[in-house]
Amino acid sequence: MSLTLIAWFVTFAVLSVRAFTHSATYGLALYLFTFFVNPKTWWWGNDTIGDYRWNLAAAVVYSLAVVVERGQNPKQTRQGPVWPQLLAIALLVNTSIVHFFLAPVLAVSFSRYLLVVKYVALFVVLAANIHDAQALRLALWSMTLGAGYIGYEVTINDEGRFIAGRLLGVGAAGVQEPNELAALLGAVLPLAAGLFFTGSWREKLAIAIVGPMILNVILLCNSRGAFLSLILGVVVFLAATWGPARKRILRGFALGLLALVLLLGDPQIVDRFMTVFANAEEMDNSASYRLVIWGAALQVLREHPLGSGGDGFNRVYSRQYLETGRSVHNGYLAEAVEWGIQGLGLKLLFMMAGAWLVVRTAWRRGAAYNAEAIILASCLITSLAVVLATSFFADFLDNEWGYWIVGFMLGFARAYSSPAEVRPVQSEVRA
Repeated sequence: MSLTLIAWFVTFAVLSVRAFTHSATYGLALYLFTFFVNPKTWWWGNDTIGDYRWNLAAAVVYSLAVVVERGQNPKQTRQGPVWPQLLAIALLVNTSIVHFFLAPVLAVSFSRYLLVVKYVALFVVLAANIHDAQALRLALWSMTLGAGYIGYEVTINDEGRFIAGRLLGVGAAGVQEPNELAALLGAVLPLAAGLFFTGSWREKLAIAIVGPMILNVILLCNSRGAFLSLILGVVVFLAATWGPARKRILRGFALGLLALVLLLGDPQIVDRFMTVFANAEEMDNSASYRLVIWGAALQVLREHPLGSGGDGFNRVYSRQYLETGRSVHNGYLAEAVEWGIQGLGLKLLFMMAGAWLVVRTAWRRGAAYNAEAIILASCLITSLAVVLATSFFADFLDNEWGYWIVGFMLGFARAYSSPAEVRPVQSEVRA
């Protein structure tokens, strides 16, 4: 047994204990730890401890910790808005109806249906847990450090292999394909930026170390969709931040630009970036074939507007219009084809409800609100924007980090809606 695996077991045990003795949010940290640092995906655990469901075990620990905490302190947790929870349950009800009554083959649909059940259940637990700024920051740090570990293994330990110029053999629980990994890490980067802009100098130093490693993995994944989504994210971030908060982030962007200039001094970095958009012929062929797939998906949607169940398109109906079963390569179409037009509508309402809570909380007090809240709000909205943008290029709208981000948004609304949490915008964010 390697020292890394021993350290992993120690971390698992410590987080499990702290979830019951300190805060249930450590249970969320445990879940994210087993998601990003799952032994099955790394050399030090893949052939040692077998195919155990560590992520599921962490979810059970987290759920029990939340139940115990709420039982011990029923008045401590702010209830806050319930729209996202109600919409999440409506999502589950719709998915259940489509799965049991409209799916052509229940066995084919079951695995996708089970994932929705898991994600909604996890979201309900998360929504019952994050209720103050400290818990929110612990959640954001857990996600950032998990992504940072992937960056460390790839950047420092040279994990993974390259096939056709793309990083393979690296991922997280259920995430192995490079486009999906890039989409996940792209959603993490804005949250890391929020921790940087609102953190102490130690936090800034930590983000300055792990942030470039996360970005490096995205570069190595060679995902055009992720790059375009991150460019959009920068625009959203700048547009959503105002007042003294904008001045602070502009100073941070100046430092980031300096770092980018230094990185561009490395010809390998430049070559890696340019290859993302280099092959115009390949891009044209890929775009043309995606139009064919989308046309087939729209035809299936016209025939089954209420949904065809999990994997109903790529494993059943797509064979009527394509040579082989293919995924839709568009998260919005995939959601509509699988769970119906109403399912897509509910998913978008669910995400927009989280965004609206953030906007309402951070902006409603105007100049009386604080720079920290505005920056974190902008970063959360940017992260969701990256999720929505990457979902246009592949079937990522149903991935679980979309549920996490909405849960963080709900936690933000609870943490910063109380006047006790508010500091004047003129005051400085923690140095």
